Amino acid sequence: MIWYYADGSERRGPVTEAEFATLVAQGTIRRDTLVWHEGLPEWQEYGRFASPELSPLPPLSSISRPSRPPVRYAGFWIRFVAKFMDGLILGLASMVVRVPLMAAQFASENPRESIAFSLLDAVAALVMIAAAGLYHIFFVGARGATPGKMLLGLKIVRADGSPVSYALATGRWFAAALNYFTLYIGWIIVGFDSQKRGLHDRICETRVIHDR
Repeated sequence: MIWYYADGSERRGPVTEAEFATLVAQGTIRRDTLVWHEGLPEWQEYGRFASPELSPLPPLSSISRPSRPPVRYAGFWIRFVAKFMDGLILGLASMVVRVPLMAAQFASENPRESIAFSLLDAVAALVMIAAAGLYHIFFVGARGATPGKMLLGLKIVRADGSPVSYALATGRWFAAALNYFTLYIGWIIVGFDSQKRGLHDRICETRVIHDR
C-alpha cells in the first residue's frame, strides 16, 4: 500500500508501508499528522486509527486493503530494453509499409513517378509517427504498459498506484517527446532519480514499476 502524509502545508509521499512505519517510529508522523492512502475518502489524522500507544506499525483495519510487496521502481536499463523492443515492433511495421515504396521509387525511371513515390514515402512516415503515438496511448491506457514493458513485467501507474487513463497516456506520450529536445537528458535522469522518474514521468506524475 502507498501512503501520503502532510508535512506542514506540503504533501509528502508516496511511501511504502515499511517506510511509513519508520516515519512513525522516528516521530515524523504523529497523532495529529494528516495521512491518506487510496481507499480513504479524505485525509485523516493518523491518531484516528492508530493504536493508543501509537505503534510504529501503521494499523491496517477495515479501511485498508491487504498489504502488498514493496513498490519496486523500474530503472534506466530495463526501461531502455523495453523501449528498444517497442522500437523493433514499430520499426518492423514501418518497414512493411515503407520499403515497397522506396523500392518502387528507386526502380522508377520516370522523374514524375519518382517524385510521387517520395511524397508517398513522406506521408507514410507521418502515418507511422501517428501510429506510434496510438500504439503507446492504446496499450498504456488499456493495459498500463506497452508490449515491450509487458514482456519485461513493467507497468506504468499514477503516483498513488492507480491505473493510467487514456487522457493521461496521451499527455505522457507528448511529454515524452520533450526528451528529444533535452538531448535525451529527460530519459537519462531516470538513472539518478530515487523513484526512477523521467522528465515525462515528472510532468504527468507517473511511475514505472515492476508488476511481478
